[in-house]
Amino acid sequence: MLLGIFLLLVGLAALAFGVREVRVERWLRLKGVRVQGSVVRHVRGGTSSDRTLDLDGDTHVARRRPRFAMIGYVDADGNPGEVKATSSSTEGWPIGQEVPVVYLPARPSTARVDLGSERRARARACLVVGIGFTVVPIWIIISSVGRG
Repeated sequence: MLLGIFLLLVGLAALAFGVREVRVERWLRLKGVRVQGSVVRHVRGGTSSDRTLDLDGDTHVARRRPRFAMIGYVDADGNPGEVKATSSSTEGWPIGQEVPVVYLPARPSTARVDLGSERRARARACLVVGIGFTVVPIWIIISSVGRG
């Protein structure tokens, strides 16, 4: 039951973050300022696995850290800013490639890469994790109470 309560709290936190991201996306769509940025560098983050098969038929798991594009832009007031793309698919973007950026003038920290799939990916992931970590613990708690 304690595990269920812990997972429920994690789920509620992820759900709250997802709802916040949906709200930010809505405000960006309605009131955001769009500017052109460009890829200035790539940074490493997270880990992913690549399974490889050697000549003997043995499977090896190689851990690699995907690269994310960092987009530099200048806001409407002439202030420079940077935003990290949230998708690892941006690792193939060459340095100097132009990328649309959107931000709220009063809150520069809201800057996002202005590609529909890129902007919605973070909110969707948080909502899915939040729902999963909320529903499953409720089921665990209810089933443990029924047994107890």
